[in-house]
Amino acid sequence: MRFEGNRRFLFVAAAVLMLLFAMGLVRDLLLEERTVQESPDVPPIIVEGLDVIREENGNDWHLSAERVEKKGDASEAEVLKVVIRSGSGAIWDIDSLRGTIFEVSGEILLYEVTGHIDHESGSLDWKAPRADWDPGRSLWVLPEGFEASKDAFVLTGERGGISMSGSVVVEEGAVVTWQGSAN
Repeated sequence: MRFEGNRRFLFVAAAVLMLLFAMGLVRDLLLEERTVQESPDVPPIIVEGLDVIREENGNDWHLSAERVEKKGDASEAEVLKVVIRSGSGAIWDIDSLRGTIFEVSGEILLYEVTGHIDHESGSLDWKAPRADWDPGRSLWVLPEGFEASKDAFVLTGERGGISMSGSVVVEEGAVVTWQGSAN
């Protein structure tokens, strides 16, 4: 009988220990779940009057903006001016009402854009609702149409781009007009 009493005691003790262990494990798991919280959103960094100078693929860039709001990798900018002195000697002067700059990829998206290019072969004025800088191709992509003019010639397109050398590429809807007298 004594053996049976010890056995019952050991069984109850083991059951109580297992119950305590299980309760502690559940408590620890729930405690861990409560303490692991999503970090609150990092507040944006706002800069008034930003000037940035950088070198990219042999081109010197000077970007200025009246106001910039940085959130993570992207910076939203207002009233931008970009001046690029290319390695080939061209000087780009670009104005935009607003834009987005991505630090990691180097991409720049500009909206309501006007630009002027001075190159050894002449100058070119252009404007577009949107201009996206593609650093991999060293190309301003103009996905929503554009107008480029030189002297009396005006080139419009539904989609295209302008390379750093000043070459204009039209992918869709090219129209060339000549503005001048027929004398």
